[in-house]
Amino acid sequence: MRVPIPYVAITTATLAMAACTPDAPVDPEVRRVVVETIGDTAVVRTLSGSAWGAEATLVPEVSIGELDGAEEYLFGNIYGITVDGAGRVYVLDGQAQDIRVFDSDGYFMETVTRRGEGPGELRNAMSVAVLSDGRVVAHEPTEMLVKVVGPTTVAGEHWSYPQGAIVLPVKPLRLDRSGRILVATAGTTAGGRISQYVIAMSPDGELLDSLYPPGTAFEPPSLELRFPYPIGGRSSAAVAVPLTARHYWTMHSNGHFVTGISSDYRVNLGRDDGVLRIERTNREPVGISEAERGYHRERLTERMRVTQPDWDWNGPPIPDTKRAFRGLVAGRDGRIWVELWTEARPVVNEDHNPDDPRSLPVTWESPVRYDAFEPDGTYLGTLAAPDGFLTSPATPIFAGDRVWPVAGGQTPAQHPCWSAAESNPSTRFAVLAATPRWRSTARRPADATASPSAGCAIHRAITFIGCALTTTPPSATRSATTPAKFSWHGPITVGLPSATGSSGLEPPIGVRLRPMKTASASW
Repeated sequence: MRVPIPYVAITTATLAMAACTPDAPVDPEVRRVVVETIGDTAVVRTLSGSAWGAEATLVPEVSIGELDGAEEYLFGNIYGITVDGAGRVYVLDGQAQDIRVFDSDGYFMETVTRRGEGPGELRNAMSVAVLSDGRVVAHEPTEMLVKVVGPTTVAGEHWSYPQGAIVLPVKPLRLDRSGRILVATAGTTAGGRISQYVIAMSPDGELLDSLYPPGTAFEPPSLELRFPYPIGGRSSAAVAVPLTARHYWTMHSNGHFVTGISSDYRVNLGRDDGVLRIERTNREPVGISEAERGYHRERLTERMRVTQPDWDWNGPPIPDTKRAFRGLVAGRDGRIWVELWTEARPVVNEDHNPDDPRSLPVTWESPVRYDAFEPDGTYLGTLAAPDGFLTSPATPIFAGDRVWPVAGGQTPAQHPCWSAAESNPSTRFAVLAATPRWRSTARRPADATASPSAGCAIHRAITFIGCALTTTPPSATRSATTPAKFSWHGPITVGLPSATGSSGLEPPIGVRLRPMKTASASW
């Protein structure tokens, strides 16, 4: 039985006590929140504690993707994913330029488009969305088009952007609750500055509005790069110093922006009646080691010298601590997911090219963590994503207690789930479904028992992941035998912890291993 993430209300008494004594010693296990109103801005500031009471994690449920087998399960590079109201998964393969549809159990259903220039065909699509009436649309940034590609195709059914716009392919198509199609783009202002904005279209492609995110005037600490010849009338450009503050934004399902400048843990959600500001003061800053700073200095220096051979560091240094966050994602249910900076570790670069000065033998990777907030600012807690969880180019989809991300492959030595037979270097990603559970090492209320942790059945293939988020509220009791479903395509060797927590091939208590039917190996 899956227990959904609870909606825990903040009582008036708790808020009043926190507001009266903001400087009192804070017990990290006690939930304390300050709520205040400043003009048209409602501020919800979390001082300690969380609704979940402990860190949640993800347990794989369904994966779509194979190392070797039927063509419909083989991916080149996943640019975008989306899920419709029936749970069907749409995967845009950027290499093949096709959109494949899978049911909620991961079985292939159909391919709705292909590479080409005719009706329903794609050339350089970057994201995909499904409208409320079932029509499938794709984002063609180089053509400045939104194309209707299914379920049936009408010749010439596509909608153009305004002339002169500059598209931002890293931002996927979004739909708000009113059904508007939101397309991220940018244009050049009268002063020559590039300004980001969003084009709002009706479900029939009519241009409705241009929306501008607050905070785009922010300029991060930067370095100067000189061009060998003028580009666009400019002889130089500013390049941001690594690991410094950035301006982040995305579109919320309410049709307004979620924005934040990561120098402080402060995220703003636009609303019809003003702004909701979400703050969190109980997160310790993450340090940056000298080795990690050295890696970023060397990496950036080599890249700058490709354009300016005599380039030397000419701006602020890389800081000693990382900024508050590194990204924002708005869930379909209105929740806000703040991607956190975490402590990085050195990893051998398997793609290192000694002949390329920009390619370094070691890279630094950081575990993916998200803070989750309700649309009213309630802090739910932190979600720990599994190894290989990718945040781009396909933005993970959050909806209620489920998450659909794309996961990246790892070598057998880096992950206990890999077998030696799964080390094909030409395949690098996976799509996976998972359920968050209490971490066995997390501090939790005495009346909440831990469910067994489980290893990831991720194989070294491009795969799409669907994840179900489940946690136990402090007032409830979780059974240690709550099942977690594992599914994958075909025979692979997996290492799952046993019921006692040691490594091995025995599944933990309550876990069902359910092989799929296919041959060979879920903003």
